[in-house]
Amino acid sequence: MGIGKVLLKECAAIAVDADCGRMEWSVLNWNPAREFYEYLGAEPLNEWTVYRIAGEKLNELGGKVNRSFIILSEIEGGVFTFRLHSM
Repeated sequence: MGIGKVLLKECAAIAVDADCGRMEWSVLNWNPAREFYEYLGAEPLNEWTVYRIAGEKLNELGGKVNRSFIILSEIEGGVFTFRLHSM
């Protein structure tokens, strides 16, 4: 068994033990590993679009935030959610 399958099996076992309903990850469109994931039973989610903001645009967006209005909380296992709070 290859390292990729060992890794995914371990992640799936953790998800099953934690009673998770699914496991998701991101893969670049050109990555040939997509065939491997589909062989294991994973399905691509065509209805989602990945967005990225970086560099100067990230600095512009994040440089003027009033953090007293944002509530960030950890749900479990490093998964975070946030909500805006206005006074």
